[in-house]
Amino acid sequence: MPGVNLPFQDGLYQLLHDLDQRISGVERQQNWGLTDSNGILRARAGNQPDGTNGIWFFNTDGSVATKLGDLGGGEYGLAVLPAGAAPGTPLQRVGGAICAQQLSQVSYSSTTWGDTSPAGPQVTVPIGPSGQAMVTIGCMISSGANAGGETALAGLSIDGAAPAAAYPPLEEGISLNGSVVGSTLGAFLVSALAPGSHTFKMQYQVSTAGVNGFFASSTLLVQPL
Repeated sequence: MPGVNLPFQDGLYQLLHDLDQRISGVERQQNWGLTDSNGILRARAGNQPDGTNGIWFFNTDGSVATKLGDLGGGEYGLAVLPAGAAPGTPLQRVGGAICAQQLSQVSYSSTTWGDTSPAGPQVTVPIGPSGQAMVTIGCMISSGANAGGETALAGLSIDGAAPAAAYPPLEEGISLNGSVVGSTLGAFLVSALAPGSHTFKMQYQVSTAGVNGFFASSTLLVQPL
């Protein structure tokens, strides 16, 4: 602001007014909004009140219906209010594959499906109204057995349930000459899930108790549909 010869109060008022105008200009550059014919805000883009950046769409009561862009917590994508849900219900992420890996080799020696230490890859994913997700699992499997007839398996657990026959486990058998190492991959269309968050995890099993199965580069990829 250029220097002027004004009484102190007038000069301070002018300075504050100028500062307010400049701040308003910066804010207009950082976000914009669209209102409907009733003057209700229905969309806003740019910096959002929670500190994220993106585009928000609003219901007529002012609640957020859709977020596109920065979803917070390092996640980016699209999140929507589930169909029929009351305003204020947490938004559910739509689309976007989520992946987890356990690259180091781990062992397991129980005939009951369970977790290795450290546990295998796990992701919690919001499932939309379709109730479906495409899930891919893969790993390198071997066994410490020195005789034939042993099998080590890796399977898909959903919401804590043991791997089901509907999603055949990955397995590697042991030949009569000793351990066989194999890289295996499986993809499954998981359906009939209730809309909402579901936890997918890889679990492990061996055919003979006490005989170690070894699992490396375990990878889990979940794509909500």
